[in-house]
Amino acid sequence: MAVELKVCRKNLWNKTAIDSAYGTNGTNYTFTSLTPNSFRLYLGPGSIDAWYNVKFVVPVRVGGTYSLSFKIKFISAVRGSLGVRVGYFSSLKTNPADTPPAEYFDASYSSDATVNVSFTAFDEAVVVSFYKRNNGEFTVEVHDIQLEEGSSATWFEPYKEQKITLDTDLYGLNGIY
Repeated sequence: MAVELKVCRKNLWNKTAIDSAYGTNGTNYTFTSLTPNSFRLYLGPGSIDAWYNVKFVVPVRVGGTYSLSFKIKFISAVRGSLGVRVGYFSSLKTNPADTPPAEYFDASYSSDATVNVSFTAFDEAVVVSFYKRNNGEFTVEVHDIQLEEGSSATWFEPYKEQKITLDTDLYGLNGIY
């Protein structure tokens, strides 16, 4: 019997997180993936204070301490502000799009910034939402997104993973059969 393991370095924010982005008010925003750890977001005129325009859901370990860090760069003139919410959904919710996540962190930005958030996970996924906080429109880029275990952010390292297949027929897995 073979066992396949996925091993990654410290950055847990992978391409799957970027690819899984979804949001509301699709006619009022444009999302463009730039790299596995960056994206561009245009937030146009329209609804205000929707709890998210674009949302990412990344698996974490319940009870684990994590640090999320990224850089915000405004590309166009800023009218309004970018809201960033980091939170979680209760496992009891069947449709997380219905309500905003419970908060670990919620803040507004109207100029370039480096964001560092530390939290202890209460659920099996962290939810990171980017939204327009008030009237206006702007384009923003978010770079060097890193989610890592531990309470403090460290230098940025792109997500890297490797899959390893272990043959357990003869030897077991480290003595576990």
